[in-house]
Amino acid sequence: MNKAFFLESKDQQIASVSKITKNLYRAYKKIAQLHTVKIDIKNLPKLNHSNALDFIIITDLAVISHPEFDFIFNERFCSNKSTFIIHAMGDFFRKKELLIRLEEKLLGKKLILFSPSHAHQSLIKKCFANLKISVLPFPINLDEITSFNSKELIQFKVNYLKLKPEDYIFVYAGRISCQKKILELLMAFKEHLEVNPKAKLLLVGDLDNLENPTFYDKLPIPGNYFFEITKLIKENNLQASVKFLRNQSGTKLQKIIQCSDSFVSLSLYHDEDFGFFPIESIYMGLPGQLTNWGGFKDLDFNKRTLEKIKISFNKGYINSENFKLISKKPLSKTQINNNRRKIILNYSINSISKKLSKEILNLNVCRFKGFSLRFKSFTLSSLFIDEIDHKEYSYFYKGFWK
Repeated sequence: MNKAFFLESKDQQIASVSKITKNLYRAYKKIAQLHTVKIDIKNLPKLNHSNALDFIIITDLAVISHPEFDFIFNERFCSNKSTFIIHAMGDFFRKKELLIRLEEKLLGKKLILFSPSHAHQSLIKKCFANLKISVLPFPINLDEITSFNSKELIQFKVNYLKLKPEDYIFVYAGRISCQKKILELLMAFKEHLEVNPKAKLLLVGDLDNLENPTFYDKLPIPGNYFFEITKLIKENNLQASVKFLRNQSGTKLQKIIQCSDSFVSLSLYHDEDFGFFPIESIYMGLPGQLTNWGGFKDLDFNKRTLEKIKISFNKGYINSENFKLISKKPLSKTQINNNRRKIILNYSINSISKKLSKEILNLNVCRFKGFSLRFKSFTLSSLFIDEIDHKEYSYFYKGFWK
């Protein structure tokens, strides 16, 4: 039986990364030919291990930043036969310096790299010299999703959300970030209120200032983007129609989604990798709207379920006229069941585990030949909403993708 260490960092604070890591670990544990052990990176030097591993799995690039990570290259754990498996996430380019630090140690090592979507894959391909990169969506733990009855949901809507039963709810769940175009979402929602005055917008998530254009090459001021949002809400008299719920999880988040009528995300994040929130929302019976961007492009559902917003640019600026919200009609039971079958087939832990097994047990594994000069030369401070590759629908680093 093949032996694998699944490296994790218990210091990880980002909820989505923790969720992805847990679900991927569950998928690996289901592979019969693989004995997978989860290892906290801090405990690596203390382990009494003598046989080199067959696989070393990295799902959270933060483990690379720990000093203890270098121990994995010790002959106790790693040999020329060991295969490194890396699952790229939406912070891949932000972790550039960590990855480059590893280049010398990984040279000549067997490496399998998974990207969660085709758009994400096309970006990452430009970073590696002659390395196969496979597309593997993040698994979703469907067993954790509960369906609530209409009576429970109405009570939750009235008592917890403080809304009326007849209110039409748009819900966004994720980071409250410039990367996710929350200001543009608010303006699209304001325009929609003229058509549907009973509409409400729920923003569920924690704020950040990542890549706020106001602060290139500067340390962001905590809360700055949030101040921009609250200012826009006040200036447009949206206080009664928009609710911030901060980060929610588990049962409460599921009730919020199931109370809602439509999910929405106008994200134009250059590293948009997948889409937990949209897929889980569809599984719970919601229709929605997304930008046709990054990993969202891989979500293949009919138009009744999912409306894709095409993005166009004019002289380097986004055409905001594209951002128009629609009060979508409820899905039929047949449509919901068809969507659920598709999600089980493509995104469940069992499904992803089978795909993983085929990929990693394939003996024809490439050896790492280093990063491309393009990847080494760009800087995060050069991030700029500059131009668009209409094949990839991804943000560019200025002067990088040419």
